[in-house]
Amino acid sequence: SPLKATPGGKNSVVPLIIDLSLERFFPASKYSVAGEGNALFIIVKNRGIANVYAYQVRFYHDANRDSIPQPQEILTSLSGSYLASGDSAEYDFQIPAINPGENIFIGVIDCAGDENPASNKAFANIRGVPVNEIRGDLAINEIMYTPVSPEPEWIEIVNRSQKVISLKNYCVSDLKDTNLVIANNLSLNPGEFLVIARDSNIYLKYNLTSKTTIGNLPQLNNDGDRLLLLDSLYRIIDSLEFKSTWGGNSGKSLEKMEIDFPSADSSSWGTSTSPTGATPGSSNSLSQKPVDVRIISAWSTPLNPVMGDNVTISIRTKNRGTSSTEFYLELFTVVNDTISGMKLETSNPITLLPDDSTDHTFLFQILNINTTKKFIIKAIVPDDGNLLDNYINLSISPGVLSGTILINEIMFNPQGGEPEWIELFNRSQDTLKLKGWSVSDVYTSPTGITLTEDIKIYPHSLIVLSRDSSISDYHSSIPGGFSVVKIPPLNNDKDGVVIYDISGRVIDSLVYYPDWTVPPGKSLERIDIQELSNIKTNWSSSLDIENSTPGRKNSVTPKENDLSVTLLSSTPSTPLYGESVRLSAIVKNIGKNPASSFRLLFEYDSDSNNVADALLEDIYNLSLISGDSVQITTSNSLPPIYKDVLTSVTVFWSEDENEFNNKLFKVITPGYKEKIIVINELMYNPDSGGQEWVELFNPTGDTVNLKNWKISDFISPSSGVITTSDYLFFPSGYVVISKDSSILSTHPELSGRFFLASLGSLGNSEDGVFVYDSRNTIIDSMIYQSSWGGIKGYSIERLSADGFSNDSSNWVQAAGGYKHTIGKPNSFNYVKSYPHNSLVINEIMYEASVSSSEYLEFYNPGMDTVELGGWYILDEKGEKYNLSDSVFVLPPKEYYLLIADSILFNKFPNLSTYPNKRTAGKSDLGLVNTGELILLKDALGNTIDSLVYSNKWHNQSINFTQDRSLEKINPVINSNDRGNWSTSVNLNGGTPGQINSIITTNSNISSKLSIAPNPFSPDNDGWEDFSVFNYNLSRNVSQITVRIFDDRGREVRTLVNNQISGSSGSVVFDGRDNNGNALRIGIYLILLEARDDNNNVFERLKDVVVVARKL
Repeated sequence: SPLKATPGGKNSVVPLIIDLSLERFFPASKYSVAGEGNALFIIVKNRGIANVYAYQVRFYHDANRDSIPQPQEILTSLSGSYLASGDSAEYDFQIPAINPGENIFIGVIDCAGDENPASNKAFANIRGVPVNEIRGDLAINEIMYTPVSPEPEWIEIVNRSQKVISLKNYCVSDLKDTNLVIANNLSLNPGEFLVIARDSNIYLKYNLTSKTTIGNLPQLNNDGDRLLLLDSLYRIIDSLEFKSTWGGNSGKSLEKMEIDFPSADSSSWGTSTSPTGATPGSSNSLSQKPVDVRIISAWSTPLNPVMGDNVTISIRTKNRGTSSTEFYLELFTVVNDTISGMKLETSNPITLLPDDSTDHTFLFQILNINTTKKFIIKAIVPDDGNLLDNYINLSISPGVLSGTILINEIMFNPQGGEPEWIELFNRSQDTLKLKGWSVSDVYTSPTGITLTEDIKIYPHSLIVLSRDSSISDYHSSIPGGFSVVKIPPLNNDKDGVVIYDISGRVIDSLVYYPDWTVPPGKSLERIDIQELSNIKTNWSSSLDIENSTPGRKNSVTPKENDLSVTLLSSTPSTPLYGESVRLSAIVKNIGKNPASSFRLLFEYDSDSNNVADALLEDIYNLSLISGDSVQITTSNSLPPIYKDVLTSVTVFWSEDENEFNNKLFKVITPGYKEKIIVINELMYNPDSGGQEWVELFNPTGDTVNLKNWKISDFISPSSGVITTSDYLFFPSGYVVISKDSSILSTHPELSGRFFLASLGSLGNSEDGVFVYDSRNTIIDSMIYQSSWGGIKGYSIERLSADGFSNDSSNWVQAAGGYKHTIGKPNSFNYVKSYPHNSLVINEIMYEASVSSSEYLEFYNPGMDTVELGGWYILDEKGEKYNLSDSVFVLPPKEYYLLIADSILFNKFPNLSTYPNKRTAGKSDLGLVNTGELILLKDALGNTIDSLVYSNKWHNQSINFTQDRSLEKINPVINSNDRGNWSTSVNLNGGTPGQINSIITTNSNISSKLSIAPNPFSPDNDGWEDFSVFNYNLSRNVSQITVRIFDDRGREVRTLVNNQISGSSGSVVFDGRDNNGNALRIGIYLILLEARDDNNNVFERLKDVVVVARKL
């Protein structure tokens, strides 16, 4: 209820039968330009419970503002038709023109029988605003969107109408923000400019004479943005969406070429050509003016003069104005870089038509130029509309001829913290100033630097350019001096150096390559300054004692007289404690002349004062021809050494021109013998969350101090120090080294025997370990491959401390159920070695379908248990499968299974709970359908059983053998006996974990010849399909032949032919003839003949066997 209550009346919330409601009455816009149109909208809703079939909708202009709709105020009346209960309808009226000021409108609906007329009327207001400007009266004329700090971003607008326009409450919008930029009264006259800047720093760069305001201008993007100029009614007065490709960059503004050009057209815009980079508040530099002469460029002839040239100056001008113009040019010297000095010349008058250009050369000449000369050239143009482009500066710097300065030496791979440096040589007669010259490298990401300091290089002298001043810490003297210059970083393998003079001319260049073989820490020296720079044979690594010669004559440049000591060594090279040592030196004559009557002085430090002053030997009257070398060894030995001893050798020759390479020092360090400590166990493929580690063992009777010993891997051979403290490694002791100290939480027993070292990650396929003593001498090393053992979670262990470390046969995987034996004797010390056939291969499923799985069955035929931890099979491809990774004891007469996939349990459900098995979790065991070699090995690698099976071992009466295993007929007969294998006759195709379906035994082992079973029925029913013949002979070794004859004396089968045998054995008979056909029912004679070494029969055994069949 409008009264907010209905006392004594019907409640307002009770639904009425007829109730039309004027829900909303609103204009299209609350503001409108006076004189322009607008629109009004009424939304009617039927809130009654009855449908309405007719009503009226009326729009009124409340002209007298009495809030009463009167007939003379009606604008329109619209008829409404059917309106269902709960439905709404919308009506509108277009107002042709809005009066200035406030306009009040009344909306009314009229419906017969309406029970709630209070909701049938509403009011709406529209304010008519008179406007002065229209779109296009103001234009965005210049944009600074990439200023250089501290200049702010700014825009310039121009009034291109004939009106005075008020800018109060004007806004600027971009793609993100709409900001009020002018809040106060500000008018812009016709043709006037206004600059709107983000902050007042604009005054630091420009002397602005136009109107300027500091406002909250939206921040502009450097790659482009949108700009809208909005009036107080948020009408768009001008707009554009510019891109960086339009122009304007790095401190230069984006200018409109003419103020009348369309703002949104990219061809209307370009980069400012003003010397100041922009023209805020004034005519744009791109705008054409009546008079506008521009100096385009100035140059010298020759363009890149060298010292001693005579030089002239030329200039190019262009008339960018609309009128023909006469002007003249003036040439001045320059004082303090920018101020005009003495006038040198004034040209004759020059006339240019619009858009014409001309070149002018001054009569003035620079004679014999030898220093940089600077000039200002001015165009004197009456009434020029743009004075900013009427002058130009010209600097002329003389260069030098290519090859005047040479690259003479480069240190591109320094060591020990020495900086990189380049040495240059001036082979001219002039002192040259290198300020403004450039140095660049060549490869990867070439960079260049310009020399900004006043660096002088005197005639026939050297100068060194070093990356920092620490170069002096690495050289006894640098006679030519050096300058600290941030030269480009040089690559160690392939790179180059290019030297440019001030004009950009290449003066010298060098590119070096990996095959130039410059050792780390040595410089690359030029041999001959007369030869070309880029010839490999003209360069060599330094021979100097300091590994380089900065500021000095290159060591590889031949001198007339020059002996060099190139090596000082000891014999033995890595002496043991208490050994006597002799010294050797190599001397080379690198001079052009032969050397005679020189001597070598060998000395050593006898009193530990770090001075080699005790004479070991003085060797006189030596001679050496040019280019030759000689090795000289002392006949005297140093006293037995027990600690570091400083030694030296010096060559003395009165005519030597280079004494820097005449002396060498060497510290002789005693140490331990090879293999005094050995690598004993290695965990390179730990379980997830586990740690890699190396175990060392002291196999000798000596105690070893591990202080400053190191360890490294092979793939990433960065060595880590084992310990920097004294640690006595006692005989038969173990220590463990890892890069992860958490190993102590799982193996606290290693406390005091564990060392944390920076050891690289060990490779799982191949890698190596190297152990060094404090002299960096390798004490032990090994390079392993994954084929040595060490599956995930298992270590590899050394078998013998005396064996070779790199012999794969001297390493095995931790065995006997042990995953490792960290910090204690290796597992083979605990593992039993088993005899041949203590476990035999008893069944092979090699041709399994997708619904089944390959498997191998093993049988313990003995009376003792077999511990299978670490046992494995190995095929001829080198594929290996463990039977058990942990301790597993197989009792006598029991079976053990190696199964590829647990899908086999679907066919043999009892196997899911069968304890004697391992499931590999693989699709197969790699068993070949045509047959291959299988080796069964114990934990120590001993071969316990082996065979080469074949698909031809199957029963020839069974045509389809997929999913049928090969079963051994008698488990104690040789596994490689083809006759001892046949196809399983079990309905499931195999008997995994059970007695074989075709098993046949003969327990009589005492008779000379026994047959069992006898009779037998070879009908493939799994019952007595084979017969076993056991025999005993009178000699230990013989050759036997076993033949079968029918009842007529005809030979039907040769079971064994000249086979070597011991004193006893067994043979299996399958009831077939030599062609594989089943023999008939009947009695057959067995004849066994044993022959000696001379092929003489010494024993014959006969008996009969009965072949039977089921009736």
